[in-house]
Amino acid sequence: SFAAQTGMDVMAISLDGSTLPDFPDAKPNNGIAEQLNITTVPATFLVSKDSRNIQAIAYGMVAQADLLERIHVLTQTKPGQDF
Repeated sequence: SFAAQTGMDVMAISLDGSTLPDFPDAKPNNGIAEQLNITTVPATFLVSKDSRNIQAIAYGMVAQADLLERIHVLTQTKPGQDF
């Protein structure tokens, strides 16, 4: 529903190779989890398609409204700016 609400692509990465009903096309972990030092799941990251910059957004379960706010802060505000 987050993808439908925002128009953002969502790619699920499975650490154990399994899938979930909400993510039947989950990709197997290719080592990215280790590179990002992911120890808590779910982990949510924002990835720029252009620059491939990766930014952690949340670890653990987070409400969609909180995800949207965090993405807004990271993409639409300058450091130190009130939001």
